[in-house]
Amino acid sequence: MGLRKRFFTEEPFNLSLITKVYTFYIKQNVGNNQTLFHEIGHNIQTKFKIKDSDWKKVKDSDGNSMSSYGDATEGEDLAEAFAKFAQAKLNKDSLKELEDFKKEYPNRYEVLNKIWNNQYNSGFMSWLF
Repeated sequence: MGLRKRFFTEEPFNLSLITKVYTFYIKQNVGNNQTLFHEIGHNIQTKFKIKDSDWKKVKDSDGNSMSSYGDATEGEDLAEAFAKFAQAKLNKDSLKELEDFKKEYPNRYEVLNKIWNNQYNSGFMSWLF
């Protein structure tokens, strides 16, 4: 498949956040939607009341940096992590991208995947560590 097929889609994707379903139609290069996914990451932190101190544990347990921008605060790291996670999750042509994310950031992956699959609950962070 060519790059156009790989990175362009007119198919909707739904992101269910407990009581609300957000439907997005991505019609541009997925790489250009990094900002959209990043901002959704900030909303996820607010919606699920993920404390910076809890996310710091997740980040520190992975032992690596998501990005230089994400290094500024835990909230920025979460947003950067969600942006990369969502992009990998939506890349239907490459499971490798998602597997690479899971391998490099296993704890971030675990939290974000629970949220993505609507399996996150208020006690989740407490049993993670």
